[in-house]
Amino acid sequence: PEYARGQASFAMRSGELHESWQEFVWSRMDVAAEGTVVVAVPRDDFELSWFAADGTPLLKATLPTKPWERNARARERMQGILQHQADHLPGTRAVIAPTEPTIVDLSVHENGDVWCLSSQSMWETEKPYFATYEVITAEGRFKERVQVICEGDATRDRLMFAAGRFYRIAGYWDAVFKVLSETPDPDAEPMSVTCYRVRQGD
Repeated sequence: PEYARGQASFAMRSGELHESWQEFVWSRMDVAAEGTVVVAVPRDDFELSWFAADGTPLLKATLPTKPWERNARARERMQGILQHQADHLPGTRAVIAPTEPTIVDLSVHENGDVWCLSSQSMWETEKPYFATYEVITAEGRFKERVQVICEGDATRDRLMFAAGRFYRIAGYWDAVFKVLSETPDPDAEPMSVTCYRVRQGD
């Protein structure tokens, strides 16, 4: 079955390597307990698509939003990642998009709710919150916004959810988006997993 399709391109004579040429949904998909697949296909929209296990489209849900313009740190990270790839093609420069993907991560919970992490929440959430998640029901309706409090940095660490608990994988995004450098990042936390029991706010 096919849920989403992408194609990576390299126009070697253009002298440019564009981020959009390698865009795909790697962190924007998950599988529900009954086998339904949820995918955030469009890069620049808040849009979820549900598919049956055999690839049959079931429904879509959208929220009004606009792409988040990268700040200096986000631009630097993506520029470094893409330029490292471009360096394998002599004379090629990296061309990044001015915005981050609208949804950068999603997780389907046991009750079918889809927790979506937006790029704005990943990069702009202030302490004491780790990040804010938009929760969409299995029927495609907006349910609530949930602010998660735990240690860590959403631009470096990833939250994963299972059996009513959530797990912080420290350094997950650092590892995924690692830019080769002779100078290690002094702020990078060693990879580890911390389990949290969910406690509802007052």
